Amino acid sequence: MKYIFFSVVVIIVLLIYLFSSSYEYYDNYHIKKNDNYDELDVKLHDAVFDFKDLYKVDAEAIHNFMKTKALVDTDKETKILDAGTGVGRHYQFLSKYFRVIGVDKSTNMLDMARVRNPVGEFKRGDLTDTELFHDGEMDGITCLIETLHMNDQTNMKKILNNFHKWLKKDGFLFIHIFDPANLDPGPREFSQYYQEGDTKHALTYFNDFTHDAWWMKGDENTTAYHQKFIINNGKSKLKITKMYIPPAKDTIQMILDSGFKLVAVKDLEKAHIEAFKLYVFGKT
Repeated sequence: MKYIFFSVVVIIVLLIYLFSSSYEYYDNYHIKKNDNYDELDVKLHDAVFDFKDLYKVDAEAIHNFMKTKALVDTDKETKILDAGTGVGRHYQFLSKYFRVIGVDKSTNMLDMARVRNPVGEFKRGDLTDTELFHDGEMDGITCLIETLHMNDQTNMKKILNNFHKWLKKDGFLFIHIFDPANLDPGPREFSQYYQEGDTKHALTYFNDFTHDAWWMKGDENTTAYHQKFIINNGKSKLKITKMYIPPAKDTIQMILDSGFKLVAVKDLEKAHIEAFKLYVFGKT
């Protein structure tokens, strides 16, 4: 009898090991949770999207623009809102020139941002919340990489109206705009591409995991970015991020309709980025 009991225990242990060593985890921005990014998500995100050149190029371009066009002293008296600050990588470079307030919905993202920027100013909040900041509080607002597109059309309009409300008279909005015709699944310059049917994948190798990414078209300007993280211990994690990405011209028009004027468009070739550009809008 004891041998039967021992055999059952061994089988249970093996089953637990097999099921725990390979799993998939699904997530989406509209699922109602306290935080869409758990601690592992944040660590993986931080490793994959380490665009040092982009963060530096963006910050220098914004610094130069504010200094020459906005005619303000680029010191700590110039207040910039870093909307969707994430893990604080853009914040790290922007804070060299300005007083920066970083805001994000994710507590776990902000925890990482505070580690990266120990003396930074951060606030947890939703950009659709009109009362998040005072009217005319900001000299400039940055809304970079996919931040704006992480919202549906209704919330995008709310956020843009809030940006207009929070900016000072003659303030500036700095924003990256995606276009569905120019989406690149590869997060890094060393990503390798392969085709699976009609879908283009980008495979990127890191020390402790492999990142497989692809875009999947949805309905009415919705597109989902799929990321499969294959950990070296055999586990895998799938994260799906749904975005609203209309043609760039439509996003630009939405921004213009929110009380802005297009002032400048800056390419990001120095950062080896071709999928999007930095747009500068002025408050009217």
